Formats: sequence, C-alpha cells, structure tokens
Amino acid sequence: MIGEAADLPLGDRYLFDAAGTPVLCLAQSPAWKQVADQLVPLSSRPQSATRAGIAYLPSLPRVTLLLVGGGHVGQAVGRLASEVGFDIWVMDDRDKFAGPERFPTASRRFVGDIGTTLRDLAPALTRSSFALILTRGHSHDEEALYHLAGTACGYIGMIGSKRKIRMIFDDLIAKGIPQEALERVHAPLGYNIGSQTVPEIAVSIVSELIACRNLGSGEAARESWASGQSHHGTHGKGCR
Repeated sequence: MIGEAADLPLGDRYLFDAAGTPVLCLAQSPAWKQVADQLVPLSSRPQSATRAGIAYLPSLPRVTLLLVGGGHVGQAVGRLASEVGFDIWVMDDRDKFAGPERFPTASRRFVGDIGTTLRDLAPALTRSSFALILTRGHSHDEEALYHLAGTACGYIGMIGSKRKIRMIFDDLIAKGIPQEALERVHAPLGYNIGSQTVPEIAVSIVSELIACRNLGSGEAARESWASGQSHHGTHGKGCR
C-alpha cells in the first residue's frame, strides 16, 4: 500500500506472489519496479514494515513441523507448536502414538517403519519444513537422522544427552553422512530455561522453533538469546 512519502498516488495497492512476481494492482499508473525494489524475500520471513514510503504487508507461508515420535514430549510440543501457528505432522511406528487422540490438530499422520517412511517422505520436505526427532530409542533416533540430515528442511533437531548425540553422529559419519550435514542439526535442542517437566521442555523447544522461524537466520536467533544453550547442553546450531 502506498503512502504519501513514496511520491506515488496515495492508496495504490500492489499484489505479488511468493516468488515476488507481480500479480495484480489497483493503480492508474502502475509503478511495479519502484514497489518491487523494496521487496524482501518471504524466505527471510519479513515483518510488516514501511520502506521508502511504501507499506509492505507480507503474508508468510505456514511452517510445517514434522514430529518424529509421538511420545510425551512430542505430544506436548505438538500441542504448543500448533497454538503458535505451526502446521503439525506426526510420525510414529505405533498407530496409537500418532492418532487424533494424542494429536488432534495434526494435519497429517504417518504410521509405519521410521526409516522407510522418512525415506519416502524426504523429497517432500522443504525449507519451510522443520523436523524434530523425539523417538523412544537411540536406534530410532539414528535411523531418523540418517534420512533427515541431507534433506532441505529449514530446521532439524534431535533430543538427547550429549553422549548419545555424539555416538549417533559418529555412527552416521561412518555410514557416509557428511559432517557438514550434521553440523546444522540442533542437538541437543531447546533453549536453556531450566526445564524440569515435560511441558517446560516443550516450551524450551518451541521457543527455539519460533526464533528460527521468525528471525530469519540462525545468527539472529542466537544473538537474541544470550543463554543459547539447551536444557541438555549447548546446541550452537543455526537455522538454515
């Protein structure tokens, strides 16, 4: 929307698609280039702002949160993340742990072998996909990360102790997963808020997810949290 400072007719309106391509305008003398010059890519999740006298009102894409594991932590994270605008997908190899009773807001549910299911799902994951590995066991976590580490996900996180994570990383490197793919994994995950209960752990994890979604970069997220450490240890990883 155009304001007085833009040297364009007051009240003109321009619509661009997610790629920044002009779609429609309400203006007698369209000035597409002048308006487009100040566009900020939606991938950086810009906030509403006025630039050069032009008000920009982005409609941000909803981020999908894939929960690999429907246990107590996954259930608590799914509930809270849904309330703050994430589209919830849940996966488990046990039907009742991915069901609507535990995840009533999930838009998609996947039940089956974790490795096989993630292998088939991986091509559909994009930068607007966040993935959390929250399974019930070491081997399931390793299998999940094996399939997720090389995907286009904008965020990958795995819960667990530093010792367990180091063992998993060593195993995956031995299996051919590149070190640089593992370096972007948030593991352990969550911000240090002194979490002691499952709901508090969920708050620490979802806080990190919100920061990575809304601040647009891992560096910005880290700078905004002086105590950038997990409730299990340091994570030090950036969002993609």
